[in-house]
Amino acid sequence: MENLKVQPSSLDFLHLPITVKFGSVGRLHLKANWAKLSSVPVQVVLERVFLVAGPKTEVRLDEVRAIDSVIDWCCARVTLQLMGVVT
Repeated sequence: MENLKVQPSSLDFLHLPITVKFGSVGRLHLKANWAKLSSVPVQVVLERVFLVAGPKTEVRLDEVRAIDSVIDWCCARVTLQLMGVVT
C-alpha cells in the first residue's frame, strides 16, 4: 500500500502526551505466510513515515510513564542495532 494517511487517533493506544495533527506513510509492505499465521512472524515495513504532532492540553502521569517506556525501548533497539545484535 502506498500514500496512506495516519488517523489522528492512531497513537491513542500508547497513551502518549501528544496529539497527532497530521501524518502519512509513503509505503506499507506486509509479508506474511497466511497458512502459518499463528506460528510464523509477520513482517511489516513502513517507509517514509511523517507525523506532525502537538502536546495534549492535559498530561496524566501514566502518559508520561508511557512516553518514557517508548523512549527506553527505542534507545535499547538503536543500541542493539549499533552492536549488530539485531537488524
